[in-house]
Amino acid sequence: MNQQIIPQTVYPANLSSHTDAVIGLGLQRAREQKSLSRSELALYLSWTDQALEAYEQGCLPISASSLYTLCEALNIKIDDFYDLAFG
Repeated sequence: MNQQIIPQTVYPANLSSHTDAVIGLGLQRAREQKSLSRSELALYLSWTDQALEAYEQGCLPISASSLYTLCEALNIKIDDFYDLAFG
């Protein structure tokens, strides 16, 4: 019985927090480019200001469905979060 051993990919411990920070920064910049306050966007999304702030600061990981909802609300693509953070 031949079994192929697939090497396990090891990611840096801080990779997820780095990604959350990049998305958060992109989110904040996208919101500001649309001239929306945090409260206005949170109200539109039926989220709390505190949750939106935690996403923007990279303290709270954002789910794929929430990220999609943000993209629709801000009329941007998911890739734009990275472009906004580093652009």
